[in-house]
Amino acid sequence: MNITLRDFRDSDGDLLENILIENDQFEFPDVENKASMKRVADNPSSVFLVAEWDGKVAGFAKGFYDGSRAQLQLVSVAKQYQRFGVGKTLIQAVQSNLKKMGAPTVAVVNREETAEYWLKSGYSPLPVNVMVKRI
Repeated sequence: MNITLRDFRDSDGDLLENILIENDQFEFPDVENKASMKRVADNPSSVFLVAEWDGKVAGFAKGFYDGSRAQLQLVSVAKQYQRFGVGKTLIQAVQSNLKKMGAPTVAVVNREETAEYWLKSGYSPLPVNVMVKRI
């Protein structure tokens, strides 16, 4: 296993969109498309990492710290690389970067079917609902 992490590159957009589509995580293309990815990568309060497995893009994760709250926004790993530690490596790296930025905690918004994974990763549930509105 040879996982390496690097910052997002503009040329990653199509590959990362395909990973999102493969994982049914592309429900809001206007928020997750490659143009949006570039804006996130250019934002100094964001962390946007891409994992490569032997030189091939295997997944990515992004998060942000606004000076008060940190959030692990999205983690997505191509199906062929799942269950090999790619996601865990990405999560740990984003958390580490957010901590270096000054974040005391990090939250994650997750799907119900992934809640057990996040619990096992040390996250605790909060008594909140997350909602979205197109503006």
